[in-house]
Amino acid sequence: MSYLIDLSAIKSGGGLQLASNFLSVSKEELHNSVDVHLVVSAAIAQRLCDGEFSVVGVVPNGLIGRALFEYVQFPRLLRKYQVESIYTFFGAGMPVTNGVRAVVSVAYPIICYEDSPYWSYVPRIERLKKRLWNFVRISRLRRATTILCETEVMRKRLLSVLGADVEIFVSPPSPSEFIPDIAPSDRRPVAGNILEVLVLSGVAYHKNTWRLYEVAELLRRNGSRVRFVCSFSRRDFLRCLKAVEKHSVIDSGILDDCFDFIGSVGPEAIGGLYARCSVLISLSDLESYSNNYMEAWRTSTVLICSDRDFAREICRESALYCDPHSVPSVVSAIESIISAPSADVMRMLMVGRENLDRLPSQKQRAAGIWKNLRAAK
Repeated sequence: MSYLIDLSAIKSGGGLQLASNFLSVSKEELHNSVDVHLVVSAAIAQRLCDGEFSVVGVVPNGLIGRALFEYVQFPRLLRKYQVESIYTFFGAGMPVTNGVRAVVSVAYPIICYEDSPYWSYVPRIERLKKRLWNFVRISRLRRATTILCETEVMRKRLLSVLGADVEIFVSPPSPSEFIPDIAPSDRRPVAGNILEVLVLSGVAYHKNTWRLYEVAELLRRNGSRVRFVCSFSRRDFLRCLKAVEKHSVIDSGILDDCFDFIGSVGPEAIGGLYARCSVLISLSDLESYSNNYMEAWRTSTVLICSDRDFAREICRESALYCDPHSVPSVVSAIESIISAPSADVMRMLMVGRENLDRLPSQKQRAAGIWKNLRAAK
């Protein structure tokens, strides 16, 4: 049999980590019994061209280039390699021809969260672009044979958008193997001279990292010594902050004292950041199943999360929750960690370990995906 794995939606970050893990364990799962080919984005082509499976197509980054690839080159690849089934790793899927089965793994919460506060804050032009892309993604997903999502919350929301005729299964993710295991007992106390809070995210509007400037202002006024360690640049943060909040004056002292802008971080460096920081904060309005949650559990890092349905279902009692659009709420969550009894912190960390233990291993998840792929009709 001949399969094609579509990685064209993967550009970097957590998606690349998970895709790399999946390819690694898939080699063991398949035992060379089938032909497997890859289609990848131009952003990751260099990283995967020397891997176990052959890269037969590289999707350009531009809109026109991608469209030409999907509707001209891609059908040729299906015929050339006699592909019977396609697995799309986090995306909306490729155009499907008759007789070719398609399993699509979806992690696009934006398509099924019309009620999210996100839409009220994103700039107008960006909002129009997102809604157009949502229309395209939903149209493509409706043509898939089977859809895999990561949580029951996501499955129900997708059904409400795509319709009850679409076959959707829940396939929980697996923790990345790039992250070292740190036991709760090996963690240093949260309290210290300066609380370092990890912000392992980008500056996309739905991440709400732009809220952190006002959070830092209030923490500073309260006398709480907190530094946000951010995986984005100072320039990108300021650009996003000005676009959304339209601040006319930015206090450089707050940026210097309360932020460490370390920029984009490769998979090999993420473990060191978790070891450095006692707390991870995620203020996102939209998530499927963030790698941040699993990584925090594995490294025994205290979690502060947005009070949203996806976070509540996933994290349960392993996190503190806040309204990302209420600066006092965010500050209260951070300051409660600073003053929390060590027993309460340990209790949250232990619940995180329990959540982690319920997730499938990389091998188990890959086996489940291949089972769905073989069974797709």
